[in-house]
Amino acid sequence: MNKLIAIKALWKKRGNSYWIRSGALTLTNRLLVTGFGFLNFFLLIRILNQNFYGLWMLFISLTTVVELIKSGFIRNPLIRFGQHPESKLAIYTASFLLNIFMTILLSVFLLLFAGRLGAYWDYPQLQQMLHIYIIALVLLIPLNHFDYIQHANLSFKGTTFSEFTRQFVFFVCLSGAYLLHYSISLASLVYFQAIAIGMSTLVSFVFARRYLQFSMKLDWQWVRALFSDGKYTFGTSVSSMLMRNTDTWMLASMKSPLEVALYNPALRIANLLEIPALTMASILLPKLTQQIAEGGLNTARHLYEKSVGVILCSVLPSALLVIIFAEKTVILIAGEDYLSTASVLRITAVYALLLPFNRQFGVTMDAIGKARINMLCVLRDALLNVIFNYIFITKYGLIGAAYGTVTAYLFALVANQWYLRKHLQVSFLQIIRHTLLTYKNIYQLCFHR
Repeated sequence: MNKLIAIKALWKKRGNSYWIRSGALTLTNRLLVTGFGFLNFFLLIRILNQNFYGLWMLFISLTTVVELIKSGFIRNPLIRFGQHPESKLAIYTASFLLNIFMTILLSVFLLLFAGRLGAYWDYPQLQQMLHIYIIALVLLIPLNHFDYIQHANLSFKGTTFSEFTRQFVFFVCLSGAYLLHYSISLASLVYFQAIAIGMSTLVSFVFARRYLQFSMKLDWQWVRALFSDGKYTFGTSVSSMLMRNTDTWMLASMKSPLEVALYNPALRIANLLEIPALTMASILLPKLTQQIAEGGLNTARHLYEKSVGVILCSVLPSALLVIIFAEKTVILIAGEDYLSTASVLRITAVYALLLPFNRQFGVTMDAIGKARINMLCVLRDALLNVIFNYIFITKYGLIGAAYGTVTAYLFALVANQWYLRKHLQVSFLQIIRHTLLTYKNIYQLCFHR
């Protein structure tokens, strides 16, 4: 018992309170997003026929790209430069201006090209859905700003509550309409999204108001600095989303939205395996930026090895269970009509094991000021993903999308590890060591008498 107390005291002494507190809040956030995502998926897959469900998933993948493009352009530069306390007013003001600029740009893009996207996939409803979504995009201006300045101040509680509100309100709208036998159209689902974002904005404001500061005079030097850094993280976000959605989009164009509907349950289940990687990525960037300023690049090497090791520790058991019990998992969650996706699920579980290496690579590159290198690497991976998906979908159909994506992830893993080994002396063996050490520490904390 005394030894257990000593271990806990040492943990706290080493300054891990940030990781525990922030990790718990961010993990809660991810669990809420994924949990409500599953509840919504459970309802939608029973409300909509497979064609309409495939179209809704296509819409979600497109709007997710839009939101993450905006996030990449605004969030990372704000966090990186927001560590300068003497310039916070100017930085927040410049970031908010760029937030508005990016929203206008994306809204104009949707207005001009929504019809062409609908025609490309032969679904004219998509144009109406994307036009309605512009309302949500405008509501995201304050929500994003409130969330990002909280992250810049190493505060994650408000974003957890606001994300919970967004997911919960959408679920209430969806389940209420379902229980009241309201005819749910795809357009009404987009309106539900906008309502949820509006409510989430109010909650985020409550937590962010103590950080809300603006300069009456716009500092164009900071606008240029944030834009210069943001253009690379913007490029990274675009390439990353191409990497994440190429399989879905190519299935829709080369096959049909029905194939997307059959493919999506495997992605939904695999998303559960990605929660540890997404959690660590969210909390690592602000802390890594701070610690590199104090301890140099050696800090980046150590935190990369340790964070990937910890993520692998959490992902490996669940990935193995999914691979072994893929059929039962699909039947339990999606029903027997989607049983054909079990073989796809096994492959997506494999590349969930590769994701921690590549995602933490991107975070590390941004933190050490190598945003341009990160953008080029992710662009390379996205192009490879397009090529491999085209080859494998043409030959194997539905499961070919999973083959193509996992092949692209493997190429990215090898190339990124080579770069990290050359420039930061990152050791693959050290990552495995941290994974095993994490298992050992968990065992000692749970079973030590």
